[in-house]
Formats: sequence, C-alpha cells, structure tokens
Amino acid sequence: MKVGFSGDPKTIWLSESGDDRNMQIVEEFSFTDRRGKVWTASEGSIINGASIPEPLWSFVGSPFVGDYRRASILHDTACQEARSRGARRSADRMFFQACRAGGCSRRESILLYVGVRIGAWWRYKYLLKEESVRPHLMKQESDKSLRSLFAMTAEEVLQAGETDDIDELEKLLDTLELQMEEKALSVLNATQLSFEPMSLEKNNSNDEDSGFLEESHSSEMLSPDHLALPLAAEQFYQANRTKSPCGEEDRLPSSDSKQFPHSAICYLIMKKSFGRASRGTGFFISPDTIVTAGHCLRSGFGAVKSIQIIPGRMGRDWPFGSVMAKQWFVPHQWSRGGDIRFDYGVIKLSSPSLGEKTGHFDFGVLGEDELLNTTITTSGYPSDMELSTLQHFNSGPCESVTFQRLAYSLDTWKGASGSPIWTKQNGKPYVVGIHNYGHCPNRATRINEQVFEDLNRWVKS
Repeated sequence: MKVGFSGDPKTIWLSESGDDRNMQIVEEFSFTDRRGKVWTASEGSIINGASIPEPLWSFVGSPFVGDYRRASILHDTACQEARSRGARRSADRMFFQACRAGGCSRRESILLYVGVRIGAWWRYKYLLKEESVRPHLMKQESDKSLRSLFAMTAEEVLQAGETDDIDELEKLLDTLELQMEEKALSVLNATQLSFEPMSLEKNNSNDEDSGFLEESHSSEMLSPDHLALPLAAEQFYQANRTKSPCGEEDRLPSSDSKQFPHSAICYLIMKKSFGRASRGTGFFISPDTIVTAGHCLRSGFGAVKSIQIIPGRMGRDWPFGSVMAKQWFVPHQWSRGGDIRFDYGVIKLSSPSLGEKTGHFDFGVLGEDELLNTTITTSGYPSDMELSTLQHFNSGPCESVTFQRLAYSLDTWKGASGSPIWTKQNGKPYVVGIHNYGHCPNRATRINEQVFEDLNRWVKS
C-alpha cells in the first residue's frame, strides 16, 4: 500500500464562544503510514491544532500553515482517540511520517516530532494549569519553561544527525526522556531560560560571552534593603514559598562574615536593561574572580548591564563595602543553547584588592568515591529566610554524584544560586560544586575536568 494522504482535507471553521479555534472535518480524510496503517479523520471530527503545543509555535510554526498542515489535522484526531501513552506515541510516529509525506524537510519534521513528544511528556508529567492562548505581550511562565526544554532537547537530537528513520528517532527521544526530569526540574526551579537576543558585548574569543563595565567602589550605591528585588532564579518560575525545602530546618546565619570562608561569599545584584534587576550569590576563587551560576549572568528578559558585588553581607552590615564588576563570562553552551551542564560563569574585577581582603576558595576535581557521603557545606543568600540579606549556611552528606552533578538534601532556596559547595582538604575549604538547582535533592554543577579547565582559564584571563 502506498504511503500518503487520501487527498486534501475539507474543513469549516466553527464560530463559538471563547477562543474560536475549532474546525470541523466535513469529509473523511486519511493517511497511510509505512506499515500500511490507515489513520483517519472522520467526517464530523473537531480539531483545533492543540497537539502542537502553542508555546512552540514560534519555533515550529502554528498548526494550520505550512507543509505539515495535513499531518497536524490527522495528529489532532489521533491524539483525541488515544487512550494510552503507547497510543499517543504511535500517533506521534505517524505525525513524523505524515510531515515528510506532506513535503517537510528532515530537519523540520524532526523539530515537529520533538515538539509533539515533549508537549505530551510535559502534560503527562506536570499537568500545568491551562493558560490563555489569546494574544499576550509577555511570555507566560509555562510558555518559557516548555520552550526552554524543547530547545535543549531539539539541539541534542539534531546533533545526532538528520534521519528519516522514525524508529531511530523514537529510540533517541526515549533515551533523552530519561534525562528530561532533571532538565525540566532545572528549568522550573532555578532558571530563567530565554532565547531572546542578548546585547552583551563579546570579547575576541568565540568560547564565551562577556559584559563590560568600569569598576567603582561604594558602600551606598544601592540601598542596603533589597528585599523588593526579584531573584535570578525567580524571574522565570514563581513557586510557593516553603520554610524548609528539604525536611527539618538546619540553616544558620553566619556568625562572622568578616572571616573566611564566609567573607569570600558575595551578595550579587544584577541590573538589566529596561531597569530590571535580580539578586543571587557568588564566591571568590581568586582575588579578582568570582564564580556564580550561569543563569545569574545571562538569561531572562534583557541583558545584564551591571553587577554589584557585596562580599560577606549581613543585612545592613557591608563589612567590605561593594564593588562593580568589570566583565563577566559564561560558557557558550549556556549562553547560546541553555545547556544546564554549563550553568556556571565568573565575574572579573579590575583589581585584586578586594579579594585579597576577603580571601578566596581553592577548588578542584575530586573522585566519585571521595565525594559520595562526604560532608559538604554551602552558604549563600536564600530568599525564604526571614531576612534574606543575611548569609546562611548548613552542612550534610553528598548523597549522589554523577559526572556533571552533585545532589544533596541541604536546605537551599532561590537567591542561593551560585553558592559554593565545599568540603575540607588538608583542613581547608575546597569547592567541589556550584549550587544552581533545587528540588530535593538540591543540585550543583560538579567541578569536573571541563568546569575546572574553564574556571582556571577565566582566573588567568
């Protein structure tokens, strides 16, 4: 039996209350796939393009335009009839084949297939509340989350090569789906991923993006009270506050932030274009280099225009004053693709004088056996504490180690993004991770060989 469509679909728009998105099939329409199965949109069927998630339309296009229009109609009806996840997956397989038969390129068909697979997975997994599809000026929170997850996954699929083999594609998506849990939680809980063009200047290297600003010193550049400032991890995803994210509360305020290592941990204020700002945490790894999470430096609406650093801040007490950043860097894998494996970066100062006063952390690569179940400590500026401008710390075991991540049940919260995760080596604090994601267990980017190489290069730059 020949693969292809029975002809062209015949539909009418329905005028109804609400969003007026529905169309009705007025003549039976079908597609025969490679296995000889006939997929039918029966006369009277109601379709609305919902099988292609609306937040992805700017990536893959809206359902009723382009060479995938016929495929979209049949996918809609197949999804409505699917009563199991397996049936939905079969409908997605058909959709890819129908896109190709309708004239879509391999690349376009792959992107559309990834879109419907992720859309289905997202709904099954998170059951997000329905948001209006009417025109709106600002991207809604679930829109940005889904777009971010799609972009990360689609990039990985395309890197494997463009193929017509739906079995190969499905197997690859099945493998990636096992990794989506961490990606989705990362997007939901800590990032403000966006793929808006950024206006940061670039240096002469193609390996990282940087922003530039002259450095200046002041303890009164901004009011000491910044409770109204949003968090670098909060501008994307609004979660309910909870007093103790991971069980019994065990965080304590630093007793003396003038002493190392707490003196080397910084309260960060990132000002963006259009007058926006956010706050987070960072820490010194050399007298003129501060590490933080990548999503503190590059993400969200508007480019970071300036960064104010307040080392050892304890509420209204700024023991070392403050300093403005000279330039900042993130890996290109983060700035251009939002790859959570590279969610880290550094801030450079024009002078080492401040870091010489505060002290700085040693950092390095430890083996899995050395890390697993060892006692780790973190300290930063979590926003759920009564006064989030006080530095809080806690310690506990490292529960899980992968090549790229550390996991632990230490209480953390938004605002602590970019905090150091350290253990002791020869009696001294030794950073092994950069905290950036929370969902119990909370997670850090592990300092592996790649991260170590990047940080060392930035320290020497």
